[in-house]
Amino acid sequence: MFICLDCNYIFDEPKMYTETHGLPYPPYETWGGCPKCSGAYDFAKECDVCGRCFAGEYVRIVDGTIICSNCYEIEEG
Repeated sequence: MFICLDCNYIFDEPKMYTETHGLPYPPYETWGGCPKCSGAYDFAKECDVCGRCFAGEYVRIVDGTIICSNCYEIEEG
């Protein structure tokens, strides 16, 4: 599962995009991006406390439980 870093859309597979730059023949530029906005993406992690998906590093793991920054702030607060 992936999450878009621009629009936070959750998806299973990135969409492949091709940019020809106006050239009639290859090599063309190709890249994978968010199917909704073509933005950059990362692997999605799911918080074991609230169930919210997020990108990047988890805040901490306690006894194998992944905790997002929102839940970590609640626990610390």
